[in-house]
Amino acid sequence: NSRWKLYLNISKSFADRSTMKMRATAAISLSLCLGLSSSDDPTDSWGYWPKTDVTEFLALDLDKASMDIELRIAAASNYESAFGLYKDGGFSHSYAEITLSDPQGLRIPLDEGTLVEGTSNAGNVVNGKVMKDLDIGEVDIPIRYTYPPYDKTDATTCVVGSLPSIGIQVVNGCLKNSGKVYFGTSLSQYHYSYNDRRDNQNELTVQKLSSMAEELMLVCDDGCPHNMFYKYFKYYKVPDYGDRWITAAFNLTKTVLYRGNVDFSRYKS
Repeated sequence: NSRWKLYLNISKSFADRSTMKMRATAAISLSLCLGLSSSDDPTDSWGYWPKTDVTEFLALDLDKASMDIELRIAAASNYESAFGLYKDGGFSHSYAEITLSDPQGLRIPLDEGTLVEGTSNAGNVVNGKVMKDLDIGEVDIPIRYTYPPYDKTDATTCVVGSLPSIGIQVVNGCLKNSGKVYFGTSLSQYHYSYNDRRDNQNELTVQKLSSMAEELMLVCDDGCPHNMFYKYFKYYKVPDYGDRWITAAFNLTKTVLYRGNVDFSRYKS
């Protein structure tokens, strides 16, 4: 259908080196402005070696392109889909929220970053990392996938989030719905279950570029406040002014800002 063709064009355009180079430049600038921590293994972006790993910020451009497609179709349900993509994402920092089958939960505590190994829907090994410190007895385990950049044809791809479920989501590389996972170098084994269409989510979204602005650009320990961001903060008096604008536009309501408000309710049909 037309929606699928549009999404297919996203994959093709992002496979084009020159197109990706332009998007990489924008994403690199964005990530540096956000003050991300240094990576020990930065990605070579066409001869430029950034101090930060910007791969997941590149993937946000796929979220943006997906929103554009939904808005272009312009049906009411597509506006809802676009808002869902804005809030919940689809392509960046994919992670699974699994539930251990044993009600007694973890037998040992796990540190954030502990390595995880499981099996994908395609039958391949899935690698990931625990997303936060976990205590003995916990049963809900968030696991961030460690994957290369998005490729629809790659068996390691797992993109779900708020992407349309028919023809757009890719679960080949997601953990299968039930099985075993192994934690750490000791490879302690646990049985688990989850729903690969519901419980694969995204840690980084377009909305979070604004909702995390206070933490990353106003009160951080390294270089805060960021000069350009602070100019806008002084004007609007809230750090998440960008999110307030977008959310009000989707909901057709009025923004709540110190100044510069706009009333989107006038566009209600």
